[in-house]
Amino acid sequence: MSMELLHEVGGSMSRNKLRVALTGFSIAFGIFMLIVLLAAGNGLLNGMKRMFGNNPNKMQVWGGWTSKEWQGRAGNRMVKLDATHFEAVLSEYGDVIEHYVPMINYSVTVSHGHSSRTTNLHGVTTNYGDLDEFRIVAGRWLNDLDQSERRKVAVLDLESAEVLFPKRTPEECVGEWLKVNDMAFTVVGVYKSRSNFSRDQVTYCPFSTMVGIYAGSDRQLSTIHLTLRGLDTPKKNADFTDALNRTMARIEGYDPTDHGVWIWNKAEDYLEHENMMAGIRLLIWAIGIASLFAGIVGISNIMLITVRERTREFGIRKAIGASPRSIVTLVLAESVAITLIFGYIGMFLGIALSQGASALLDMTPEGEGPQVFVSPTVDMGVVMGANVIMIIAGLIAGYVPAIRAARIKPVVALAAV
Repeated sequence: MSMELLHEVGGSMSRNKLRVALTGFSIAFGIFMLIVLLAAGNGLLNGMKRMFGNNPNKMQVWGGWTSKEWQGRAGNRMVKLDATHFEAVLSEYGDVIEHYVPMINYSVTVSHGHSSRTTNLHGVTTNYGDLDEFRIVAGRWLNDLDQSERRKVAVLDLESAEVLFPKRTPEECVGEWLKVNDMAFTVVGVYKSRSNFSRDQVTYCPFSTMVGIYAGSDRQLSTIHLTLRGLDTPKKNADFTDALNRTMARIEGYDPTDHGVWIWNKAEDYLEHENMMAGIRLLIWAIGIASLFAGIVGISNIMLITVRERTREFGIRKAIGASPRSIVTLVLAESVAITLIFGYIGMFLGIALSQGASALLDMTPEGEGPQVFVSPTVDMGVVMGANVIMIIAGLIAGYVPAIRAARIKPVVALAAV
């Protein structure tokens, strides 16, 4: 765009300041709403990711009850999980299973001094920490020596630590003892849950310790936790769930069409939520584009009025040799200039609002703010996309008025009052 053209566009806009401002407001508001809505959508998406953790491909398996007779065996039989049986599962699905974590859990009373509470004691292997269900805020997670030596050590949730050690920081709780029912355990760590799925408070200890105390020689399990790889569609997840149930049916001796074990596939819920979020993002873009379209219509109408008011001017230009192309360029340039100037104003305000909201949420102590609305910001790809949309919007808004201006006949224009 030449300096002469910029000067002409600036002069035209300065002569109609109020009209330009009122017209540009609709574009600014449209871009502002688009940015804010997209930021809000990203906030919901980030909250969903926090809720499901960094690895949504997780599965939990519980023992259950059969409901059908099978090969001479009565229905309504209890199916117990056993670590030995699941060695077959690992062998059969090793290419899909990334982590395999057996778990034994019991309801216990934990106490220290005069403070006590009822909680769940979960015995887990060290790789449970790889599932990314929590973050350690003080001390450490369970290690291999804890497992091999069957140490009576515990990792407390933050809430239990605050109840049992009310006047101490999480760091000061590490190394203290507590009673789990009638047994003394040493606190080696304090954690904070990452997931919003459950508010249950859990104390963790080594799996080997739980086997020695509660499970005995039969190694009966309460739950199996699995993380999976490569199951990126609902069908793949459903097929794996069915295959796992059939394998358990073969091992435990029940009808493969029965559900003798309870299986919760977290990935299926995640994919459903992701599909829902894709629909929300599409709706957000539709609303944003509709708002911009309203602004386009407003600018187009204003430019038509401007062309009508400048009929004589355009006629003189054509009479002294101006080409229709130069007049079209002039009108389009003014339309794009209005769109870009006010579009950037709306974009700046939208980004400022989203960044401010994100900063406020980051300052909120974890667990006290919105748990499903995290970091509502937009990325540079969206900003660049908004730039392209604004330029296209300006060209669309100015196209009809520009064509009308180019078709003005000099004789008619010069005769116009």
